[in-house]
Amino acid sequence: DCDCGTTITFDASTNGTPIVLSSNLQSIAADITITGNGETATIIDGNNTNGLLRYPTSNVTSTISDLTLQRGSFSQGGGLQVAHSNITVTLTNVTIDDCSASTQGGGIYMSSSTNSTVTLNHCNLTGNTAPNGGAISNRSNSGGGMEVFDCNFSSNIATTSGGAVYTNG
Repeated sequence: DCDCGTTITFDASTNGTPIVLSSNLQSIAADITITGNGETATIIDGNNTNGLLRYPTSNVTSTISDLTLQRGSFSQGGGLQVAHSNITVTLTNVTIDDCSASTQGGGIYMSSSTNSTVTLNHCNLTGNTAPNGGAISNRSNSGGGMEVFDCNFSSNIATTSGGAVYTNG
């Protein structure tokens, strides 16, 4: 868990070797910047048993760039879960691959009551699965929402609604 308000970078010695998480959903509870060494170099892996990143409290801003989130699995948002108010998350040059959720948002799940925003810039969402929103489930209301710029969606599967994106808010 991280509530430190800091910057996380990765040593070049980890390049190309997945960092496999041994516990469920790394909680981000303070402002943070996470910068990888490139989408094929820095790989965070949930081993199909753990969710990857979540925001358990309100009033957090974070920037995540130049890495891959893969094989995360959780009930909502196997790769990224944003479910509180006043959270701003910006993803740039991030791949979310082969993540799954048992209910919504295989790659990303967003549900907030007020003013949270997730922005994706030059991201790839591939091979993610969930009943609703294979890649993304956006259930935000009362301001905020999801912004997507120059991203690729491929091979995402939803068994009920929204193979790539499901929105209801």
